[in-house]
Amino acid sequence: MIANNNSEYAFNDFTEVPKIPYKIVESLMTSTSTEAKNLFKCLKYSDSDCLSKPDLTLNEKRKMIWSPDQNNWTQEQNFNIFLKPLVGNSLDTSEQQTQIRIYEYHILPTDKFQSVLSYSFDFITEEKTSLIYFDDILVERTSFMQSCVLSVMNGRDIAVGQNYFQFSRDFDRYAGSALNISNSKSFYGRTLIMGLLYSNLQKGGEC
Repeated sequence: MIANNNSEYAFNDFTEVPKIPYKIVESLMTSTSTEAKNLFKCLKYSDSDCLSKPDLTLNEKRKMIWSPDQNNWTQEQNFNIFLKPLVGNSLDTSEQQTQIRIYEYHILPTDKFQSVLSYSFDFITEEKTSLIYFDDILVERTSFMQSCVLSVMNGRDIAVGQNYFQFSRDFDRYAGSALNISNSKSFYGRTLIMGLLYSNLQKGGEC
């Protein structure tokens, strides 16, 4: 018997939804594209020439993910990837930190069988690390990171739900990007919202 005690294919099942932010991170970590490699360089290296630095190993990428069960979990400035929306106070005192925060933003059911899930990607950097060199010209770090994520994730199948990620207002009315994060003095950032069509129909059985 499925969780809602229904014995037929009658309603969407959302048990896989909490896994999706990590599946996104996994897709970014395992992608071999130049854009994915550059994204992690932007997170790891605070220099303006970060793109000329060595590629990160998979283990180095894993160590960038914040987890509350680590001994130094309160020191958020030691991490760069977060599966939660809140910005820690430590960013007020950090001078060389860049972050990406990935979390569920909105669920819009289209019918009882499927829903559009919206996910937020927050790109945050410190004022002193705001510019990097790309093709020998200065570009803004969070804008560059956003372009990397769009290149990797737009049209990507993460093997959860149905179909693939999209950056389309026709598909997801919340899709878009805005420069909307700031403490007005030391750090700022932007939010990118992308959508995924989700359907997970499970056949129940009689008790």
